Amino acid sequence: MNGDLHVAYRTVGAGARDIVFIPSWFTNCEVLPRLPSIQGWVEAMTSLGRLIFFDQPGTGASDPVTPGALPTLEQWADSITAVLDGLGSREAVLLAGTAIGPAALFAATHPSPHHRASRARGRRGSDN
Repeated sequence: MNGDLHVAYRTVGAGARDIVFIPSWFTNCEVLPRLPSIQGWVEAMTSLGRLIFFDQPGTGASDPVTPGALPTLEQWADSITAVLDGLGSREAVLLAGTAIGPAALFAATHPSPHHRASRARGRRGSDN
C-alpha cells in the first residue's frame, strides 16, 4: 500500500538478491515479465536474484488515481518502499530505464549500503 492506494507487484525467480525494476508510466506487472521480446533479459536478471516488477498507482494492475490527483515524484518513490515492505525485502538493487527519477529519489531518501541504484540503457542490435 502506498497511502490508501494498492500497489500491484509480481516477482519472478528467486535468490538472495532482490532486483526491483522501476517502471515507466505505461506498464503492467502481470504482462511485462511474460513478453517474448524481453524473455532473454528476464532470464538473465533472474539468474542474479529475484526480479520484482510493480505498477505505479494509476497504471497497470495498481489502484486507479483521479486525473486531478496524479502521483507526485515522492509518491512514486514511496511505491518502491511499499513493494519492498510488502515483500519483506531488506536489500535491493534498483534498476530503472526511463523512470530514473523515482529510483534516484528513493536512493537519496533511503540511504543504505543495502540499496543500490542502476540505470539500464538498451542498445538496438544489428539486423544483419
